[in-house]
Amino acid sequence: HWLASPLWPFRPSSWFGMAPMQCRWQPARIFRALSVAVVGTAAVGVGIGLLRLASPCRVSAFAVPSVARVPYSAARREEAAPPLLLWTRTPYGRCSQQAWAGAVQAVASPQIVGSDPEGEQRPVALLIDGDHVGPRWFDSVVSTARSLGPLRHAVCFAAPHIARTWGEDLDRLGLELRAVERAGTARGDEPNDLAICSAADSIAAESPELLIAIASKDRDFIEHHRELKLRGVQSIALVPYYSDLLRCQEKGVEVRQFEVERTNPGHDKAFEDRFGQPYDEQHTRGVMLDVGKALQSLGYLRAIDRPFPTARALVFFFITHGIPESDFELYPRLIGAHIAKQHLAQLAEQGISAKHRPLDLRFFEARVGQKRPGADGHWLVRRVSPALALDVLAWLGYDVEHVQAANQHRQHLEEELEAFWLQNTKAFRGNLKKSAAHPAAPGWEAGALQERLAFLQGCFEDEHVEQQWRPAPDGDQVRIWLAKTTGAKDMVDGASSAAVVVALGAILGHMGRPSVKSYSLAVLLAWRSICGRQDPLSRDESGTSCEVSEDGRARKK
Repeated sequence: HWLASPLWPFRPSSWFGMAPMQCRWQPARIFRALSVAVVGTAAVGVGIGLLRLASPCRVSAFAVPSVARVPYSAARREEAAPPLLLWTRTPYGRCSQQAWAGAVQAVASPQIVGSDPEGEQRPVALLIDGDHVGPRWFDSVVSTARSLGPLRHAVCFAAPHIARTWGEDLDRLGLELRAVERAGTARGDEPNDLAICSAADSIAAESPELLIAIASKDRDFIEHHRELKLRGVQSIALVPYYSDLLRCQEKGVEVRQFEVERTNPGHDKAFEDRFGQPYDEQHTRGVMLDVGKALQSLGYLRAIDRPFPTARALVFFFITHGIPESDFELYPRLIGAHIAKQHLAQLAEQGISAKHRPLDLRFFEARVGQKRPGADGHWLVRRVSPALALDVLAWLGYDVEHVQAANQHRQHLEEELEAFWLQNTKAFRGNLKKSAAHPAAPGWEAGALQERLAFLQGCFEDEHVEQQWRPAPDGDQVRIWLAKTTGAKDMVDGASSAAVVVALGAILGHMGRPSVKSYSLAVLLAWRSICGRQDPLSRDESGTSCEVSEDGRARKK
C-alpha cells in the first residue's frame, strides 16, 4: 500500500501497470511488490559482503596466526588491541588509516617473548624448579634466560639440604637458593610448586615490567602460565624436552626449549636385539600412534591419558590376551608397542576382536634410585582384593607378610606403615595429583591404624593414582652405610636385621624412639637424623650418590 501511495517518489503504475490506489484491493500485486523489495535487499547485502572481502583491512587469525600469539602487557592492552578484531569495529570492513597501519605492523613484525612493543628486551626473572632441574642443566637454563633479556633475578627453589651439594654451582652462576621446607608437606600440592607460583605472583604484582621465566619439566606449571596470561602478565616456560615443548604449545603457553646433553637411550640397539631389524624412528612413531589409539578404544588407557601406549596399558593388554611375561617387554615402551602392534595384526588376520580391559587390574611400579620407575622388572600387576594394601607393601619390601589382620602385631605394623610414609613423602604428592577421590595423604601423626590402612587400600585401588612408590631400604647398601657411619665393620657381612636395629639404638634413643623394632623405620629415622635425608639410597639431581663419611656428615661420592 505504501509503494502505491502518492508519497512514493516514483510512479508504481509504470512498474505494475496499475493506478496507485488499485494496490490496496489486489493482494497478489502487493505480494509481487514485496518480492521485488526482498530481492533488492538481498542484492544490497551481497554487495556489502563483496566490499568486505575486497577490503585490505580484513585480518584473519587463520591467515596470520602470529598475530594471535602476540603477547600484550597489561599496561598496553587497551591501546594495542589484537588486530584480528579491527574489522568488526568499523562498517563495511573499512578501518581508519591508523588502525590499518597497526595491523600491518603486527603482521609484518610480530612481537617476540621477552621484548616490548618497541623491540627492546624486557628484564627477566628466572625461577628454577630444583626438583626437576639440577646443576647439569643450570648453564643451559641461565644462557637461555639471558637470551630473552637482561637477567634481573635468578632463584633456584629446592630442599634445604641442597645447599650442601649444589652450593658451588649456585655460586658460580650467581643463583640464589630459596630453601623450601618439606617437613609436614606430605599432603596437598608440591611445596616447590606452591613456592614458585607464589613468587611469580609477587613478581607480577611488584614488578610487572619483568618477564617471568619458569624452568622446569613439571607440566603442572602450565595452568599457572595460563592464569598469568589471562591477567596480562608475560611469562614463559623453559623446558628441556621436545615433548614438554609440544604440550606447552598445545595449551597456548609461550615456551622455549633449553639445550640438554644428548644421550643415547639405546632404543636402536634394543630394537635390533629384539626384532633383528634396523630401527626406524619414523616408523616407530607411527606404530606408537596406532597402538595408542587402539588401546584407548579398548579401554586400556584412562580418561586422563593421552592416546599413547603407557606401560600400564601395555601390560594390561598383554595379560588380558594371555601373553606370558617372558614374551613381552615394557621398557623401553617402543618394544612393547611393536609387540602389541604385531599381536593386534594377528588378531585382525584371524578375524578375532581384541578383548577389552578387565576393570579390576591394577599396575604398580617401584622407584629404585634414579632409574625409571618400573625398570629392571620392578613392576607388579594385582587384582583388586581386600588384601591389596598388604600385598603391595610386601612386594615393596616392607615386613608385613606375616600380618594377617590389623589387630595382630599392631606395633610392628604401625612401624612398617610409618616407614612407608617416610620413604614416600614426596611420592604421595606426585602420585595423588590427578586423583579426585584421594587428593592428599593424611599426616602420620593423625588417624588410627585402621584409617591409614583404609587410606592405602583406597589409594592402591584408585586408577587415577600414579602408583609409583619407593621400596623399603636395601639391606646390603644399608649395612655398608652403617659400617662407614658407626665404624662397626661387622655390620657389612652377616649382620641380621635385628643386629642393625640394635646398632642404631643409640641414635634412636637420642631421637626419643628407643623402642623401634622395625628395620626399615630404624634405618630411615637414623638416616634422617644423621644426614637430613629420608632415603639412604637417594641421589641428588646432579647424578651423584650421597654417602656418609666417618664423621657422620653427608658428602658426594
